Amino acid sequence: MGNILTRKTGVATVNQELAYLMRAGPPDSLDRMVATIFANLAMQHLENNQSGVMMALRDGNYTTVPANTCIQGEKRVDVSELYDTEAYRPSVRYALDKPMFLY
Repeated sequence: MGNILTRKTGVATVNQELAYLMRAGPPDSLDRMVATIFANLAMQHLENNQSGVMMALRDGNYTTVPANTCIQGEKRVDVSELYDTEAYRPSVRYALDKPMFLY
């Protein structure tokens, strides 16, 4: 049990560097900011002996959700609505009412 999360929670965790493996490109400043805030919030929860949650963004605000949220039900992304598959880029032509993290 090497990393601090595993030691504190007893749950096996993996530290994955946000990079090409996860998003096919280097992280930008927004990626780094969100990751840093998520890490700080997670550590605050651990310091307060709170577990069983993961950090999330909901309606543009930082929050937590139950840790098992990621395995509950099927998640779908409307690829034709949100992405230009030929250019391999997000489609920002019609951004009104779209999620903040479309990019």
